[in-house]
Amino acid sequence: MVTQTICKTFTFEAAHVVPGHPQCGNIHGHTWRVDVFVKGEVGLHDPNFDYVIDFGELKKVWQPIFDKVDHSLMLQASSDGKPHLLHETKLFALPGERMPTSENLSNYFANTFRDALPALSIWVRVWEGLTSWAESE
Repeated sequence: MVTQTICKTFTFEAAHVVPGHPQCGNIHGHTWRVDVFVKGEVGLHDPNFDYVIDFGELKKVWQPIFDKVDHSLMLQASSDGKPHLLHETKLFALPGERMPTSENLSNYFANTFRDALPALSIWVRVWEGLTSWAESE
């Protein structure tokens, strides 16, 4: 038998906080990437196919994890198992009762720069994750 290593990559979006860290102690978000490596003998898991394991089986294992973490706020659990926030967590509320979407953030940032530098032509692009953006010209 031949031994191989395979990898399946998953991504999700989530915010988190790292208690006590000077920057990461504030709530912030990321596009998260998870690489799952599996090493095994080709054909051993399923002798009908020449692979270590079907990638679809890895997806089935990932899905319940994804359902819990995607678009979540991940927090440290306290001793009773419940999540908690730190009182020093920095919060920002977008003025004008606007939702913090990439569109509204790009407008806010662009307007702030334009107010400070009125003689200049300014535009702003805000990336939400690695593949999505909004722009204010």
